[in-house]
Amino acid sequence: IEKNKDTAEEVFFNIIAEESDPVDAKASQDFIAISTQSSFPVGDQHQSCVDIQILDDTLALEGDIHFLLKFSVEPMHNVITGQPNTSYVVIIDNDDLTVQFTQSEYEVLESEGSVVVCLEKDKDTAQDIIATITASEVASTTATAGEDFEAIERNVSFASNDSSVCIAVPIFIDDIVENEEH
Repeated sequence: IEKNKDTAEEVFFNIIAEESDPVDAKASQDFIAISTQSSFPVGDQHQSCVDIQILDDTLALEGDIHFLLKFSVEPMHNVITGQPNTSYVVIIDNDDLTVQFTQSEYEVLESEGSVVVCLEKDKDTAQDIIATITASEVASTTATAGEDFEAIERNVSFASNDSSVCIAVPIFIDDIVENEEH
């Protein structure tokens, strides 16, 4: 808060941090709501600050959120509440999300018919997310798509509070005696 002139008297002001439409930040979840009085003492600075505590969360993909600040000056001779007397605070989302396989390698016997592979995410999200699982052969593999396993590219959905999701990749049985395939 700023004042633009020296005053002969202490100037009191009120400041409020609160939820308000169309604000999306939640008091007690994202910030601590306040309603407090402060002042500019006589002959003191032309700025006065009030701390508003921002609460860290681990909710990924939340996006930036906002809350409302309002202030007013206690009625005094020759002291008015300037404009603007409201302002929005933007809390910038900084919670990264990691999605990964639950294992670095999966083993399965041909006779089992499929291998279940799982993805996991490291935190809840503000929205559902979609990840793509691809099973394919690459130059360094010995298993052949279409002969040893079904090549797939499948989208899987994580609900906002899901921690993992799994799918089955079909494995084909052949009558060839062969070494372990990757």
